[in-house]
Amino acid sequence: MLQEKGLDATAAWAQQNGFSSVEFLQLPIDNWHRGVDSLPQAATIRKRLLDFGLTTACYSVGVNLLEGKSAIEFLKRNAELAAELGSPFLHHTLIDSLTLPSNAPSFAEVFPQILDTASEIARYCQSLGLTCLYEEQGLYFNGIEPFRRFFDEIKQRCPNVGICGDFGNILFADESPTTFFNTFLSDIKHVHIKDYQKASANDTPTVQDGWLQTKNGTYIKDVPLGEGIVDAAACLQILKKANYQGVFSLELVAPTVNNPSAMQLIKKLFI
Repeated sequence: MLQEKGLDATAAWAQQNGFSSVEFLQLPIDNWHRGVDSLPQAATIRKRLLDFGLTTACYSVGVNLLEGKSAIEFLKRNAELAAELGSPFLHHTLIDSLTLPSNAPSFAEVFPQILDTASEIARYCQSLGLTCLYEEQGLYFNGIEPFRRFFDEIKQRCPNVGICGDFGNILFADESPTTFFNTFLSDIKHVHIKDYQKASANDTPTVQDGWLQTKNGTYIKDVPLGEGIVDAAACLQILKKANYQGVFSLELVAPTVNNPSAMQLIKKLFI
């Protein structure tokens, strides 16, 4: 919507549908919208969002830290934009691929570089007053144990870090969202809500139809909240019992259609 209709129309839609804030997503690809390009533009956007009663809850960046210097420069530039927008968080991926070639390096081989690079970014974000967030994402740093190893290490190095708890990403590691939330509950500062459907015997999964494979080869694809296999009620109950005070950000298929109904479901289950 941001790309097709512009900031004002998107902000007006968010306001009309009861949202209190927005989350920007920047990707290092040519055909992605350039929603925020410069510090002056970020300052203007921040003021314009306030006109619609909105703030920036999070600023997310898709990046592969194995790219080294270029990834660092890209993230530092976007951290500055996040701060100018008034976002409390810079949330970024570590290795953004959902598929690995047969000759891909092992977790042990990539871990030191990823940890060092992420630490450099976190320290830079601290100088800007930002908290860095990470989620269980991709195939290297997904699943309880790989993610725990990374987060425990970076938490020792940098105090300004937290977790973006994602309702669906851990399914790509063939593990449970509720287990993830229970394990990392004390460090969850932001939440992404989504749902996935698992392929049945009658499905003929293809990437063109939106199907993606988990680590064990199961096919899943995103669906409207409440129509898939994610136990949203259980995840929300875990957060409610812990007095979660952060934002819920919706990452749903066909958002203009499904976000309003998802919001009503979340309010029913959480408030």
